[in-house]
Amino acid sequence: MRHFIDETINRKNLEAIDKLVLPTLSSTFRCPDKAGAGRAQAGHPGFLTAFPDIRWTTDEQVAEGDTVVSRFTWTGTQRGASWYSPTNRTVTVWGVVVDVIRQGQFGRAASSWIPWA
Repeated sequence: MRHFIDETINRKNLEAIDKLVLPTLSSTFRCPDKAGAGRAQAGHPGFLTAFPDIRWTTDEQVAEGDTVVSRFTWTGTQRGASWYSPTNRTVTVWGVVVDVIRQGQFGRAASSWIPWA
């Protein structure tokens, strides 16, 4: 999951999503007309456009079996539209995400749940 965050959010490498997310991804990410990796592909560009200087940090992470729980903080300046019109203000968001990893040693995300999503 650290690799996923670093590649797709911090490095803005959206091509990595197909390699790191299963096509059958179950997610609370707000993109209801898409499924699986397509959901992540559809949501990430808008998120990265809204917060072009975003930096996501994994503050703490616990894994057991195929489940990974991460406590995170991200900061960014809202330059584009997201849930609200651009404010040009820097925000800091913290939360917890629960991910399930499947398929092999390095795995691919099978589900992702952020309670506030």
